[in-house]
Amino acid sequence: MRAENVCQIPDREASEIYLSRVMPLEYETLFAVAGRNLELGHSVVLDAPFVAYLSDPDYLLTATARAGWPETRIQVIQVTASAAVVKQRLVDRGLDRDRVKLDDWDSYWRRFGALECRWQSGQHHFVVNDDAQALRAVEKLITATGHITTPDEPGSDQPA
Repeated sequence: MRAENVCQIPDREASEIYLSRVMPLEYETLFAVAGRNLELGHSVVLDAPFVAYLSDPDYLLTATARAGWPETRIQVIQVTASAAVVKQRLVDRGLDRDRVKLDDWDSYWRRFGALECRWQSGQHHFVVNDDAQALRAVEKLITATGHITTPDEPGSDQPA
């Protein structure tokens, strides 16, 4: 199966090829690009599900080290939503790959609805994204910290 076809299969999260080859490269690339931007002095926001990695307490530390990030203060904003809201968003999104999730919703939600971020790195924040207030809460978190500091800025004493 070619890589570009993996993303088109209905349940890519259950595909061994996707999970073992494609997804790790997606995240490796995400962290590599972020690291290069940090080296250039830019703030970075990574927006991805990270579902496969949430239970690994050292994932963030390992991924940033592997990507060669400079010393960086990290803010982790875990965004969740209620079962009803997630289900409706999947219905509204209308993607074929969501059909598997919706067809066996109870099993899907038991598996993914209870996930917790166990990363030990970074300062953690939690936002429930059930309404428009969530976006404002995330914006407040980002503006309250000013931005993610780069290595040569004061306050960048927290390792990645």
